[in-house]
Amino acid sequence: MLEIDERLEYSKQVLLVEGNDSAGSLMKNYIESMLQVNVLWVQSSNESKEIIDKFGASILAALIDINLDEDQNTGIIDYAISKKIPVIAVTTDISNELYEKLWSKKIVDFVLKRGPDTLDYIISLLKRLENNRNIEILVVDDSAFHRNIVCKYLQRQNYIVYEAESGKKALEILADNQDIKMLITDYNMPDIDGLQLTKIVRQKNKKEKLAIIGMSSERSNLLTARFIKYGANDFISKPFQPEEFYCRINQNIDIVEYVETIKDASHTDFLTGLYNRRYFFKFGNMLYANSNRNNSPILVAMIDIDHFKAVNDTYGHDSGDIVLKNIARIMKNRFRKSDIVSRFGGEEFCILATNMEPDHVYRIFDDLREYISKTDIDIGNDTIRVTVSMGMCLNPMKSIDEMVNLADDMLYEAKESGRNKISIAK
Repeated sequence: MLEIDERLEYSKQVLLVEGNDSAGSLMKNYIESMLQVNVLWVQSSNESKEIIDKFGASILAALIDINLDEDQNTGIIDYAISKKIPVIAVTTDISNELYEKLWSKKIVDFVLKRGPDTLDYIISLLKRLENNRNIEILVVDDSAFHRNIVCKYLQRQNYIVYEAESGKKALEILADNQDIKMLITDYNMPDIDGLQLTKIVRQKNKKEKLAIIGMSSERSNLLTARFIKYGANDFISKPFQPEEFYCRINQNIDIVEYVETIKDASHTDFLTGLYNRRYFFKFGNMLYANSNRNNSPILVAMIDIDHFKAVNDTYGHDSGDIVLKNIARIMKNRFRKSDIVSRFGGEEFCILATNMEPDHVYRIFDDLREYISKTDIDIGNDTIRVTVSMGMCLNPMKSIDEMVNLADDMLYEAKESGRNKISIAK
């Protein structure tokens, strides 16, 4: 029987049903080392049902060895799916009959035990299931029957799904939901067909931001080519096998995410995840110009961790990195999404905020300063506290550069006057 510490509350669990000791131990250790999840490994049907009942919605997915018992474990698969848990079937071999049987059970995928590559594929699957919880897809088809099939397939892999019965409705949904990553459209529709919809959507959305997949029951190479020429990323013929469908969907989502990752890397600081100096000035200038046009408040604050060199010298650079990440997280959580919170380098940060009430500015930043000074930072074998000094410019000046320079002068003044203080340009 699996022993579970009742005091622990896991946000992400993976249920592993595996009867072989060696395979179970290897899979559990590998998954936990690669992902931030807790693997609940059991070796019997009864144990797996107990775990499903206990942890329910917190289970990201169930990896089920279908060779565990004589009925090929379909009872466990059925039970997990009835509780809305994505199931990945694991087997040493598969026949055509078993292949059809597994997909009829509405699993999300199956994995053949074929050495190290199997583990890597499982990791990629689990990552995809986790990421899909934040990915929005729009399905367009005037046939409610076929639309429902596609939507159910996507929901099985945790995607957020919108559906539209016409091209016109699809355009309305896209206009209202800017975060949609993929459009799947049928070809034959009464108002705007799939080709025209693809053409219209592609005029405003680049391939690397929104993937488009065309669908049709018409077997025509010409239609496939036309979809691609009109701007689609891919095309799939109906009816399709679930495995082919998932491969095409996930591959195109992977490409969109990969491009986003590259763009984010050019705008963010690797260590803290905050915006970098380049992003600050690129988009800060836009906010500055907008603030000038609307005559709205704008501020720049320079923030520096006091005696940070002493932290590195005393506890080591790894501990210094932990401090930087903790301070960055606190600042990011304290400000709005419309504000720019950036790391300028070393232990220095810069914040640009617009439309912040001038009378509230000092209180907001002083609360931040005090909160940081009272926060315990766990660096492994010890717990430390740090303070920060702040310099602020509340005057628009002639440019964002001048505001940054003045805020930096104020930061120097706060440091010289004793640190753990705020100095504001008058």
